[in-house]
Amino acid sequence: SNIIIIPHGINIDKKFRIINNKNKDLKFVFFSRIHKSKNLDTLIKLWKNDYFFEKLNLDIYGEIQDRKYFSNLDIRYDKNINYIGPLNNNIQQSLSKYDVLIHPSKSENFGLVIFEGLSSGLFLILNKSLEEKNLEKNNFAKNINFNNKELKNAIKNIMKNKRKIKSNFYKRKSLNYIKKNFDWKKISNIYIQNYKKLLDN
Repeated sequence: SNIIIIPHGINIDKKFRIINNKNKDLKFVFFSRIHKSKNLDTLIKLWKNDYFFEKLNLDIYGEIQDRKYFSNLDIRYDKNINYIGPLNNNIQQSLSKYDVLIHPSKSENFGLVIFEGLSSGLFLILNKSLEEKNLEKNNFAKNINFNNKELKNAIKNIMKNKRKIKSNFYKRKSLNYIKKNFDWKKISNIYIQNYKKLLDN
């Protein structure tokens, strides 16, 4: 009864506005630091070794923290897998050009990437081990085991619901969900209020 759990939050750009994503094809993105803990190698192997993914483009953003790991990914000559570079500024604006964030990481300290993707209006494909049950329950994400069958099935289902995922209604709904639950300004006030209670006692 004396324990209070307060989630981490993200800063939401005041200037960011949901825009209509007019591209016909679904656009997929990975965004996280480039490190073996993020399980990017598994995603790339799946993407490279099945004809189904040859027609789908995967863009990768993230700071390279493990050069050896990155070089072993061997994506230099893949036409449909592109490493863009770090993404430190205008995160929401940049991510909003995509439709689906794929996050194969097996564990997360805070899950900021997940919140940033959702605040940008993206649908999420997440590793089941992250146990983001609330997001799946609210139809913002699909939790999967990262193998060929489950990733293909998840993307096929997204394709069937492409109009819904691309709609401004969905994107506004996901942004409002983050504003309500994970806006750093609101969460920081919760911290302050609870510290004040401790001091008063």
